Amino acid sequence: MSLEDRVRAAAEPHVGDARVPGLVALVASGDEVVVEVLGNLALNGPPVRRDSLFRIASTTKPITAAATLAVIEEGLIGLDEPVDRLLPELAARRVLVRMDGPPATC
Repeated sequence: MSLEDRVRAAAEPHVGDARVPGLVALVASGDEVVVEVLGNLALNGPPVRRDSLFRIASTTKPITAAATLAVIEEGLIGLDEPVDRLLPELAARRVLVRMDGPPATC
């Protein structure tokens, strides 16, 4: 199954009246890039085009997560690596072990 077929198969079940009316998906794997366009801009609206505009909100977390997973895949950091090496200001963190107790060092 080609990358294009896999992207379409993954996206199609999510497009329709019950989920989202339409979407544009861009997926790159190595040198292969696939753009998939499905559905309508609104319920019973015009079809989505490759250059359709969408309102996007709060994309920082998913973009950061995707970038972090790419860095992990490259072997530059480990999934369970402590954050101290990358963010030294977070070294020697202190947390509450009990609500009525003093902060303790991790």
